[in-house]
Amino acid sequence: MVKDLVAALGVEFTAHIAEPILTGILTDTGFFRNSNTDTSTLNAAADLLSTGVSMVKINEALASQPHSFYKLQAKVYATIEFPLSGKMVTAFVNSAMLEELGASWEDVESLVNYIRNAEGTVLACLFKDYGDSVKVSLRSKSGVSAQNIALACGGGGHVPAAGATIALPFAEARAKVLAEAALELERVGI
Repeated sequence: MVKDLVAALGVEFTAHIAEPILTGILTDTGFFRNSNTDTSTLNAAADLLSTGVSMVKINEALASQPHSFYKLQAKVYATIEFPLSGKMVTAFVNSAMLEELGASWEDVESLVNYIRNAEGTVLACLFKDYGDSVKVSLRSKSGVSAQNIALACGGGGHVPAAGATIALPFAEARAKVLAEAALELERVGI
């Protein structure tokens, strides 16, 4: 953990030093909602808060989104589907959607984290259609490995969060991901 490295260097923790470290902890743990949150993570955050850093300020800065983000979110939500007997949730975005709304690809990055909470699903996939390739962002829970699916599609990542870039048109890339997702669900018995 970066906090441990800074401490090992003998640097005194100030709010200025603590703020980016706490920001990293918050984002890496999904604001303490992900499985990588444990007592050591919470204790590290508590130590950093004791420097006077404002978690409210960090949360507000991270939550702030441009107006185009909300319009894009509505467009993306309109593409949501629940394949694999409702165990998976998918959505997509393409360049035309971004251009229409004056949004950017950066505005898309967090959207998979919103759809991942759909009731009854264990796997979320956001397809980003670049035209000549498709970038896939995967999130999983309940023992399902997003990493296994991403690796099978030429990507990588972690068990609960992974991704891949697939050099295929959208329909073919989607079919490949769904086939690999079906195999993963079968592997875990879902």
